[in-house]
Amino acid sequence: MRELFASLLFGWVAQSRESGQINGCLGCSNTGTTEPGLQTLFSSISKTAIAALVFFSPIFADSTSAIQDSLPADSVTKNHLSLSDIGGSLYGTRYGEETFPWIRLYLAGSIKNSGTDQTLTIHGSVARVRHIGVRWNVPLNKKWYITSGALAGSHPSIFDLWQAKQHIAGRLEVGKKLNLHHTISAELIPHYWNYDLRDIDSTQTFTELNSTIQWKSDFRDRTFNPRRGIYFSQTITGNPLSTYSEPTTGKKVHHLGGTSDLRGFYSPKNGPITLAIQGKAELIYAGELNRFDRRYLGGNETVRGFGSGAFGDDRIYQNRATAGAECRFPIFSVKGINLAFLSWYDPSMKRLPFDVTGAVFVNAGHLWSDLNGGFDKNEPHHSVAGAGGGIRVLFPTLGMSASGDIGWPIAAPSDKMTVSPAIHGYLGFPF
Repeated sequence: MRELFASLLFGWVAQSRESGQINGCLGCSNTGTTEPGLQTLFSSISKTAIAALVFFSPIFADSTSAIQDSLPADSVTKNHLSLSDIGGSLYGTRYGEETFPWIRLYLAGSIKNSGTDQTLTIHGSVARVRHIGVRWNVPLNKKWYITSGALAGSHPSIFDLWQAKQHIAGRLEVGKKLNLHHTISAELIPHYWNYDLRDIDSTQTFTELNSTIQWKSDFRDRTFNPRRGIYFSQTITGNPLSTYSEPTTGKKVHHLGGTSDLRGFYSPKNGPITLAIQGKAELIYAGELNRFDRRYLGGNETVRGFGSGAFGDDRIYQNRATAGAECRFPIFSVKGINLAFLSWYDPSMKRLPFDVTGAVFVNAGHLWSDLNGGFDKNEPHHSVAGAGGGIRVLFPTLGMSASGDIGWPIAAPSDKMTVSPAIHGYLGFPF
């Protein structure tokens, strides 16, 4: 489930959020329970987020003073209020069954002080997945930074097997930039869950503390739309403190796992075409996952030819490996569109250039339980693949892009194969 929430919340688990486009559901049947008053609160999430951003803006501005005192006067500039993340997906399947269309959407807004690089983000979602949260990133100096946050909400499982009536979480991360290319960080994430289990008609609560250590190495020529270089991250995560126990057996469940993410970019002869590849492995070294951490395949974070959660609802799978490749090519460029009415916000937007590029892609994924039996035919597993194409609209001066993909299944178990496409829309690149 936390793969579902990874980008929606903070990009917390398994480094999935850099992609982050699978979240709340609009236009689908509401089979989950709704607490009195929550529906009204979260149906107005956009107004709440904007109001919170406006309210926090002066507080946020005051908090920059200590850092500003140590910076050159010309480096301190005004706060910028903007949408930091908005996206969703349009699927031809829901929970492995054909149903078209099905839409998931989410929204986030940010205040960023470009003099201190502090960022305050308000984020939320509506409909079946309802939450509101805040995240605050503060650079302490040129090397160290700290990020804190909190959220509250309610939501169903991506597989519709349980309903979280209450989910409250926090976040505290401390990181250090070792040099130009390497960063190390440590993170603590406390959770409180109050949930209904539909399969055994039971309501339970538990608390949990997740801990994470991460290493990043970034040798890309640039972070936005890279054309050459390599990116690698290694994460070790676990839940050493947890009151969770499997409701049917009473067994305490803990895990120690890791995520490896390798990406490469290459432009032949420094031409306009870019080849991008990614390989990602999410493994459990010891213990096992609980039902909230289960792996799945399908969706734009794993295999774009399928709807989110199309594979993995038949059991709790412990391990997942995915691979993707894209060929990105230019279509046309626009020197600038007239946005003079936004010049009060940022002078660079008075004339905003953008590029339209295309992409063709292929994705594959493998899902299994026993770490040592990944390709044992006698062990339960899923192997799937999809391919398709998409459009990216790039705004280099803002460091942002809007993307849309459509993917078709090309390989899957016969009982799960579908001919319906999956359509994804999101900010940023898939990797």
